[in-house]
Amino acid sequence: MAKLILLTSDDCPPCVEAESVFRKRWAEEIVSDEAIVSDIDKDEEAQEFWAVNELPTCPVIVVTTDTGKLITILDPLESTEEKKEASPTPLDKNPA
Repeated sequence: MAKLILLTSDDCPPCVEAESVFRKRWAEEIVSDEAIVSDIDKDEEAQEFWAVNELPTCPVIVVTTDTGKLITILDPLESTEEKKEASPTPLDKNPA
């Protein structure tokens, strides 16, 4: 199972906004511990993961495997509406 991790840092206004968006968008996953928020200035393990994987400046969302291997990086401030617009629409199986 994959895990979503929002990496933030102290004194980072974009991180505050990203955390708010993340907590709303992934509320169910946070409750089930499939998504977490981690501050790299306070969590040594998160800071090491960020450095080892040469991740972009915080805020950044990473998707990892259960064993902690990086799968992909997501834009933490991408709106849900943008995602919906970018999604392909299903084909109508019964065209008129």
